[in-house]
Amino acid sequence: MLILTLYLSVSHTKTNEGQICMHIPGRGLETDKIAETCQRGNLILLNERYMPYLCDFNFAVTGYANNKYVCVYLGHSRKLKEGTSY
Repeated sequence: MLILTLYLSVSHTKTNEGQICMHIPGRGLETDKIAETCQRGNLILLNERYMPYLCDFNFAVTGYANNKYVCVYLGHSRKLKEGTSY
């Protein structure tokens, strides 16, 4: 039993999943600040405009207030497909 307890405490790894990274920077800087400070799996709060670029849609997206949403950070920004515009 002692060996199992010791093994579990040593083999346990920390992940970023579920950590909150909800800094809301000035307008127009959201994607840059999130990319600099947040890691994949963090929960982020952002403007609806950036949801398609930054949210991991394998997880829920929840409305917060005033066109802000909470989602799980994808870990990078998706690129806009050539020939389309936002």
